[in-house]
Amino acid sequence: MTDTPAPRHIPDRLDTPLNSAIFSWEALLVAVAVAIFAVNSFASPYFLDAWSLSDLTFNFTEKALIALAMALLIISGEIDLSVAAIIALASTMMGMAVQAGAGTPVLVAIGILVGLGCGAFNGLLVTRFGLPSIVVTIGTMSLFRGVAFIVLGDQAYKGYPASFAFFGQGYVWWVVSFELTLFLVAAVIYWFLLHRTSFGRRVFAIGNNPVAAQFSGVRVGRIKFILFCLTGLMAGIASVLITSRLGSTRPSIAQGYELEVVTRFGLPSIVVTIGTMSLFRGVAFIVLGDQAYKGYPASFAFFGQGYVWWVVSFELTLFLVAAVIYWFLLHRTSFGRRVFAIGNNPVAAQFSGVRVGRIKFILFCLTGLMAGIASVLITSRLGSTRPSIAQGYELEVITMVVLGGVSILGGAGSILGVVLAAFIMGLVTFGLGLLNVPGIVMSIFIGLLLIIVIALPIVWRRVRRERFT
Repeated sequence: MTDTPAPRHIPDRLDTPLNSAIFSWEALLVAVAVAIFAVNSFASPYFLDAWSLSDLTFNFTEKALIALAMALLIISGEIDLSVAAIIALASTMMGMAVQAGAGTPVLVAIGILVGLGCGAFNGLLVTRFGLPSIVVTIGTMSLFRGVAFIVLGDQAYKGYPASFAFFGQGYVWWVVSFELTLFLVAAVIYWFLLHRTSFGRRVFAIGNNPVAAQFSGVRVGRIKFILFCLTGLMAGIASVLITSRLGSTRPSIAQGYELEVVTRFGLPSIVVTIGTMSLFRGVAFIVLGDQAYKGYPASFAFFGQGYVWWVVSFELTLFLVAAVIYWFLLHRTSFGRRVFAIGNNPVAAQFSGVRVGRIKFILFCLTGLMAGIASVLITSRLGSTRPSIAQGYELEVITMVVLGGVSILGGAGSILGVVLAAFIMGLVTFGLGLLNVPGIVMSIFIGLLLIIVIALPIVWRRVRRERFT
């Protein structure tokens, strides 16, 4: 006896434009915005003040300007995590120019051109050498921010001309700031570019199927390069605005902006983990403030400071044991084969009977478990707890994994490669430390190392292919 398929519901008419608008994602966002506005109105008597509402716009306009270009980039299937570092580098260049006596027009031009140049550099690495954008922009994030730290150190550039303050502090009419006006104009331009031009249609085509778009005559590499340039351009403009508003330049300027921008348009796992990163770190800051927990028992120190035999530390022993376990799990079990299958094609894996959601849940649990073990080790080694503990580890871990040959797109990689990458990064940072190289220079070096190591195999394969054809 064969099972008869369930009848499918086939609509007898298409949705009307009104129905499409009412039940759209944008309509839901408008409803949420109205609800939040109403709650704030009742929560504080000062919220409805016109100048308070005007000040509210300064909280998002600079980031939102970048998000406009980032939206196009993510629709095309790419991402740029270096936008905040671009702001820092552009602001640093403007600070150097003002020290040399540059006026407001020159400062604005420098900020915009530096942003555009950084975006073009990212685009060149992605489109010319075929490197994954998340890898490239993690590397350039360290590079651009590192240059700002090297130039400025713990100093700040000040003394910007009074006319320069208009861009970040000025008003066009009544309570309507220049920043808000610029954002609204830019939003209209980007809306038209994406939804009313052939360029926008090509962006959607690339995001849906870049191979099909290529065979249809769309110049995929060229369009992606333009999108990276646009993202860098908007980061440069944002740099002018935030530097103008603050009236000074520090190397930590706009730190964390890349995460806030990505959460507006990111991929699901990126959005979730960026959100929980802020959540978990925020809880630590709320509990501890600017204090530190100390007074851990002497026996607790063994996990982070103890040795198993001679110079072999407990941490190293634990890492090697865990590496063997994870190697066996990934390369010698059906669970590992399912992980590779999901990474290559989650839809096909689902139709093959693989419980994709369950396995991904287990993988997130394993990642959290290892983060918990690492927390025990680092707390034991330091002997104290501060809310800033392990800050920046997330990017170093991703660098280590990608450096070890794991595809950022999923479906390929090995535990042995990750182990070798861990030792390489340890040797590099320790060697630089012996030479008294500052930590920020190490960050730059690791970022460059990541880009070079990822680029070399691709360039080598391309050279060999051209040689034998």
